[in-house]
Amino acid sequence: MGWAQIWRSKERDEYLRSTLQTSVYLPAPLRANAAAGNIDGFYEAFNVKPGDRLYRAPEARVRIW
Repeated sequence: MGWAQIWRSKERDEYLRSTLQTSVYLPAPLRANAAAGNIDGFYEAFNVKPGDRLYRAPEARVRIW
């Protein structure tokens, strides 16, 4: 929960569009949701199932180690 809370933000569409074109960093909502989708514990903690918006199939999740 803390991870999502630190990336809370509210931006106008124009600002997001400009940021996507000029910044090397992802917008805050993607920083929170994109990373969490690769962690198996996320699915267990929040009961995320196939068909849910944030669901990512196990074979599509990024594995570094």
